[in-house]
Amino acid sequence: MTGTLNALGVHLGDRLMPGSAGDNERGMFENLDIFEFHERLLGSYGRTWRDVDSPPEWLDDGSSGDTRAELGDLVRRLFGNAPLWAVKDPRLCRLLPIWLQVLNDLGKVPRFIVMYRHPQEVAASLARRNGFSGEMGGCLWVDHNLQAERWSRSHRRIFVPFTGFLEDPIATLDTIGETLGIAWPRSPGTVAKEIDDFLSPSLRHHAARPGRRLVDLGRFASVADRLHRALKAQRLTNGDGCESRFDHLARDYRELGRQFDPLMLEQLRHATKASRDEFETLRQQLDERRRWLETHSREIDQLRQQLGGQRAFESRLDQLESQGRDTRDERHQERATLPALVASAAAS
Repeated sequence: MTGTLNALGVHLGDRLMPGSAGDNERGMFENLDIFEFHERLLGSYGRTWRDVDSPPEWLDDGSSGDTRAELGDLVRRLFGNAPLWAVKDPRLCRLLPIWLQVLNDLGKVPRFIVMYRHPQEVAASLARRNGFSGEMGGCLWVDHNLQAERWSRSHRRIFVPFTGFLEDPIATLDTIGETLGIAWPRSPGTVAKEIDDFLSPSLRHHAARPGRRLVDLGRFASVADRLHRALKAQRLTNGDGCESRFDHLARDYRELGRQFDPLMLEQLRHATKASRDEFETLRQQLDERRRWLETHSREIDQLRQQLGGQRAFESRLDQLESQGRDTRDERHQERATLPALVASAAAS
């Protein structure tokens, strides 16, 4: 979706997250400065995107003035006076309360594209990329989608199915523009070829099919299925009047939250692995810096030796020049006394 918004002329910033083999190869289209801010923010409260417990209370009221000021400065720096810009990051599902206050402070009116995908596909992707169990993937899918729905209420929004978007992106983008009241800088129809080339079916690595289970979502299978059906019922609408249905699903999800112990253990294992991976990355970087220093230290020693030789050469050159000057002076003196010697010899 965000890649196609970029094709429509929506400003995403200049520093975007690249894709990787097997995972959004053509780019994530997530702003790295926003991503890094979100990571620091969650980390300052001992949280990561993997967490399945409730977010800290400060998310409910955005009371952290320093955080709001930092985010406000970041938004102004990245997007300035751009008439239409967008941010994509799954962490937004949980961090929207602070964003909403900052956007209000800046006088910006947000609009939300809530794109949802089949929970089986998302859990399979997380299992492949992060090694998560199907149950943890299902839990994360439910948690993120419930929070996205909750925090985007009372704002202009549209629920967009991932599969439907791939099937007819141009019509979907037209509907999004009409529903949200957005005039795209470039009309979807004028860049249809570019969008069609970008949305290659080969980039979809997991596809759910009726009666086919990609992974086992465990205890979250039922609530995930019901939430997916609730989202499908709001397809390409703003979801008005569906709040009670989502609230009921959120209560069922919180009830399951009392049984999070096994997931907490898995979460801890992944956090430990992530810490080991980070330590190994830092160790490799340290080794690279050490090798760099050793290499350049040898080069510096060679330059010092060359410089020492050059200084010795310059000293010898100065000595020879001095001796040359002394010799010239002696010759001048000899030439000066030569007429007197000739006169004296003639007189005698």
